[in-house]
Amino acid sequence: MDVLKRRAVTEDQKLLRRQAILDGALQLLAETPFEELTVAVLADRLKLAKGTLYLYFPTKESLFLAIEQLQLQLWFADLRAALTTRKGQPTKLTTPEQLADKLAASLQRHPLLPPLLTVLHNVLERNITHDEALAFKYFLREEVGQTAAVLQSALKLLPPGHGVKLILQLHALTIGTWQMTDNAAVVRDILADPKSELAVFDLQFQPLLRDALRNLVRGLCHKSHKPRHAKTSPATKATAAKKRTPAARSR
Repeated sequence: MDVLKRRAVTEDQKLLRRQAILDGALQLLAETPFEELTVAVLADRLKLAKGTLYLYFPTKESLFLAIEQLQLQLWFADLRAALTTRKGQPTKLTTPEQLADKLAASLQRHPLLPPLLTVLHNVLERNITHDEALAFKYFLREEVGQTAAVLQSALKLLPPGHGVKLILQLHALTIGTWQMTDNAAVVRDILADPKSELAVFDLQFQPLLRDALRNLVRGLCHKSHKPRHAKTSPATKATAAKKRTPAARSR
């Protein structure tokens, strides 16, 4: 944190201070729910004036959008690496379940990403500038495009163009699964009581997400492998045509 104590004058010093703020906020996020985090709490942790923080990030949402982008960048890179061999070739997967399990495992390696995704659309993007939103969406488009191509190469069963669809639906599944499993303290107490007989609601994020992803990838792959109708023989076509003639109908 020495970077934060020194006055930032040059552009390099400002970039270092900005990164130090992000690192401090990320560490605080690992300890504190997003809803309880404020600029004042972060400033106190970093020993900085609130005004100094606002020089780098105009809002709390702007700050955590930057953190979200960094976390997404790490996750996308990690996922692509997990689906690529040491020689730089795509990993050859043969079943939808293999790909689904790779996706679930990648999120397990980035535990702060699911809770950040749950606040992206309904919180963070509600209080950022036009330029910030535009830059973030362009960043996402680039990462999604690169990663979708790797998914398609790794699992040939995945229909063309469905790599992007899979990533977007994974995003939605992650948000929904996290919200269902990140229970409030009062709910955890209820579910922990064996007398409540409510064990059906005691869900765990990782297995629930993995099962949902298996179903999702199976469904996407199934669409490209629907059984083709058998070709109709010429004799059968002739018989069908004869039945449609006026003479055939009069008889």
